[in-house]
Amino acid sequence: MSGRVVVGDLRVVGMSYKERLAILQKNLLAVPPAKLVDILITRASYDESLWHYLESITKAADAATDSVELFDLAKQFIARTYGDGTLNGRDASYHLAELYAAHSLVEQLFESGKYQNVIELFEWSLKFEDNLSEVSYPDDFLDCAYLPLAILCLKSHLRLGRTPREVAEIFNRMHVADEYGLFSKLPILEKRDLADLGPVKKILMLR
Repeated sequence: MSGRVVVGDLRVVGMSYKERLAILQKNLLAVPPAKLVDILITRASYDESLWHYLESITKAADAATDSVELFDLAKQFIARTYGDGTLNGRDASYHLAELYAAHSLVEQLFESGKYQNVIELFEWSLKFEDNLSEVSYPDDFLDCAYLPLAILCLKSHLRLGRTPREVAEIFNRMHVADEYGLFSKLPILEKRDLADLGPVKKILMLR
């Protein structure tokens, strides 16, 4: 028997999310690229959210050498995704994939060093907060929409030369200005964010 874990495999019982994620990543890397593309296309043909996600990240890859084009694409995608007037307030879980696609576009800009663009896009996304606030399920929908962008925004401020204390103040002002109670504290940080925002989080925890 191969070492791959399949759906229903009893070995996943009792595993942490990170352990299961690591196994999934290992298994995906073992799939031939052409086969993986076939699987994604088949799935996307009846999953509109996945279709939009794949479409956006492939456009981002094409536009990665042109930051102006990528900025415009990200702004348009945020306007469409965050401003979607057809959101089902009772259950918008289907919309999460589109939020993640928007995040991936902004992250492309961050990785290319366009930090001011990242800050502008985060501020632009807040224009649509009223629309997203109507969602009751998932109950952390606003956090899912905004915390990843907020983290990229704070990291961008650091990369532009602000001190951890100044960035902590920026985060506090974000919370004070937000009528829905977002940004009260930084979430548990991923390893890739900890190096930048660890000192900021320590300052925030002392207050």
